[in-house]
Amino acid sequence: MAKLSFHDRLARAILNKEELPLEGRTRITLTDVHTGKREVFEDKNTVTNALSNIINSNYGGTADIARLMPLKQFFSGVLCFNQTIQGTPIAPPCETVNSMIANAGDEAHSSASTTRGNPNGGEYVETDTSVKFVWDWQTNQGNGTINSVCLVPALLGNCGLKPIELFDYFMLCADNGTAKFPYSSWNRNEALHCPIEIVDDETCLCLYVNKVGQYSDGTTFEEITVKHDFTSFGILRGARDYVEDSSRTATIRSRSNRWGVCFDENYYYVYSVTDATHLQVDKIDRDTFTVSTADLTLSGVSLYTGWAFHAYVNAVTPQFPFDGTYLYLPDSLATGMIRINLSDASDCTRLTGTLANSTISTSAGVSHAACGDAIVIGSKLAYGDRYLINGDNLYEMEKAQAGDWLPNGQYAGGYAQNVFNCYAQNGHNPSYFVAGTSTEGATGCGLSVNRLALFTVNNLQASVVKSTSQAMKIEYTLTQV
Repeated sequence: MAKLSFHDRLARAILNKEELPLEGRTRITLTDVHTGKREVFEDKNTVTNALSNIINSNYGGTADIARLMPLKQFFSGVLCFNQTIQGTPIAPPCETVNSMIANAGDEAHSSASTTRGNPNGGEYVETDTSVKFVWDWQTNQGNGTINSVCLVPALLGNCGLKPIELFDYFMLCADNGTAKFPYSSWNRNEALHCPIEIVDDETCLCLYVNKVGQYSDGTTFEEITVKHDFTSFGILRGARDYVEDSSRTATIRSRSNRWGVCFDENYYYVYSVTDATHLQVDKIDRDTFTVSTADLTLSGVSLYTGWAFHAYVNAVTPQFPFDGTYLYLPDSLATGMIRINLSDASDCTRLTGTLANSTISTSAGVSHAACGDAIVIGSKLAYGDRYLINGDNLYEMEKAQAGDWLPNGQYAGGYAQNVFNCYAQNGHNPSYFVAGTSTEGATGCGLSVNRLALFTVNNLQASVVKSTSQAMKIEYTLTQV
């Protein structure tokens, strides 16, 4: 029997949802700039499921596959970590768990970053079956102990996990104009078009709280199970067709205008900022749908209490991050974030870092503005509307200009109040289903790729310790097998 070509094996792997036939090898060279002494370390990596998950998430045929090509763009950046990485996770670790020592992508830079290296285009090699990426770090860059090296998308390599330049991590791969949900003044039907979680190939969950008046102070919390063809083509349903299957309700307390929802595997939470130091929380058990309540008094911090908080469209999808332990809410000036343990009110702190742009609305001074959902990558690692949370730090991300896509894929046009994207995850990172709308007609429904992801993991057999007297070169060869 004739041996299958790489392209045939790749096609078979995609159809069968198997591992992609890729293999990688790392070579790290440290050179003392004073003596010329060289140390060489070589190792073999493991390819994660990140790329296969993306390719297998066409979401009803709405994905623009051309945006994913060439696939090498997902491997042309590198992150180096202080500790080894357990298993083959897709999500990178946060700074307090495993510090990022070095990063580099496909763009040269002259910034003040002490972690970022530069691509070495002169040593880049590409053949029909392999590609070799090469990066260099000078004596003032990438210093420390390295125990793991991971290939990542080029943009993440350029930006790193401690960005000092403005980037965005999201890559919208949906057809932007044909499948947006019908946003008007927000009602239950529109909630059905904004899933918070994909359960399986054709089922998702949506949330709705009944409205009383303009901004909603209803006391009925509803979980709605909806049918939709996410990961395959459907006979009866198209990209905008959501068919309600069932629903459950729970009674919650009345809230102030400053409220929102978040969730983990076991509970839904409806929180309300009653004033700068008090948080009201209703906790709905996802199994029994029983409700318990808590009133948290915070000390040493001051929460945001302005009007821009309460856009209703954000209230029933997670506008702000919750990582299963900590909820992150804007500080009083909306230029910082406060980390709050929902189980222990004494465990709250303002993150280090101040944003030049508000964490609340799509443009300065716009109240009631709808923002896209925050994306939780892992514990103490989250990506929101123009900000990155990493460990104890808050970083500025890309500033939106008219006509630009915001970091979360949201369009920044002339009608900021009517711009909204929500994201639902199908049990893995970095593939998301995005549902969005805008009076500009610029957003749609379909695949969105979060480039905050590890595409290969290489735990080194021996630690690499780079000092300020050494230059470092990393060669990473990816081969089709």
